[in-house]
Amino acid sequence: KRNSPKSFIERQFDNKESFSQYISEKTYCINKEEGSLIFLTKLDRRYFSSCIFRKEADSFIKVAHINSTYWEESQTLEITILIVKPDQRGEGLGTLLYNHFEREALKVFKIKAMIGSLPYWTENVQREHFYINLGFNVYSSDENGEILNQIKREMK
Repeated sequence: KRNSPKSFIERQFDNKESFSQYISEKTYCINKEEGSLIFLTKLDRRYFSSCIFRKEADSFIKVAHINSTYWEESQTLEITILIVKPDQRGEGLGTLLYNHFEREALKVFKIKAMIGSLPYWTENVQREHFYINLGFNVYSSDENGEILNQIKREMK
């Protein structure tokens, strides 16, 4: 049975107070602000996530997020989702988010490799190109022709 793609969950706050309350309730930490972009991270034991909000006038709009799970035994960080708001794609937000995420994750975990999956319902060519540009190896299939759609990046 074919899985449906995960859609981007809209988050918008119309004032600083409601945005601050969201950050507090979700236990996010603001790491940096760059122009109109606000970078947040959250650590919950072995689950690590990061997101970007864009400030527009008095509103705060979520434009991208990434979730991951840390596997201590193998010192591997598995990206479970990286998604950019559809109308914000092509602006470099995915790359900005990943680079921020990696920097912050390396402060928290000892990581030998980053891994993830590219579900078959995604636009694989575009997504594969994105991960290759970030330094990942993409494994579309194994030597037996079995579909893998896996990504892996060895950390230095």
